[in-house]
Amino acid sequence: MAVVGAWFFMTVRRAWKLSTKTMITIGISVYMTLVLYAVITPLINPKYGMRFKWEGWVMGLCIGFIISTFFSSTRVMLSELCPEGDENEWFSIYLLADKGSSWLGPLVTGLIYGVTKDYRTAFWFPLGLIIIGSVMLYFVDVDLGKDQAKAFTQAKREEKMSSPC
Repeated sequence: MAVVGAWFFMTVRRAWKLSTKTMITIGISVYMTLVLYAVITPLINPKYGMRFKWEGWVMGLCIGFIISTFFSSTRVMLSELCPEGDENEWFSIYLLADKGSSWLGPLVTGLIYGVTKDYRTAFWFPLGLIIIGSVMLYFVDVDLGKDQAKAFTQAKREEKMSSPC
């Protein structure tokens, strides 16, 4: 499903000339919608909200459809905002955060479930993280970041050229 999603979103991005930030926003929106469905729907209609196998399959297909686009778009944005020559440091930090969230998210969600014995309560944690990330992304000025990365790279080059060593 990830291959189909990657092809679909690549086609959409090219056709509508969407920015990397827009693609990330689309990915976050899909994730938020899925988590909201799992958390909020049972409060509105107790018959639905991850009560049936088909809901799990649909959610899994949706996640598979968007996941490759979301992760590749975040990497593209990071590469757009990295100062030239400092990519190793920035991508190392990115990978640390990525791998850290791979164990921290399930740990916290598991602890919440252990205390409450309710999976829906545990899903409020990832929903909160998605909302916080969305707000942070909203305030990212990609063009300004690119300009600052170029200025930083230029200042570094000038510093190297002016040093005696």
